[in-house]
Amino acid sequence: MTETDPVRLTSAELRRARKVLGLTSEGLGERVGVRSDTVRKWESGRYQIPYGVRDDLRRVAIDRSAEIQDLIGSLLNGQAAETKE
Repeated sequence: MTETDPVRLTSAELRRARKVLGLTSEGLGERVGVRSDTVRKWESGRYQIPYGVRDDLRRVAIDRSAEIQDLIGSLLNGQAAETKE
């Protein structure tokens, strides 16, 4: 996680972002370097979401976008592609 973002995410924002990215709490946790139960505690409001998680989500979104583009490209070209999730 980075420390450059001065604004904390709310639990609702994090939950919505995770769902839009198509990730489970386990998948998001792996991508931001925390355990899945930590993600669930952030989303429930039991733990305060650290500064910098917003930046982590931006990075994850870029990675997911590239994965989706690769998959679509493979499907359009008639090639089998493997996904990470």
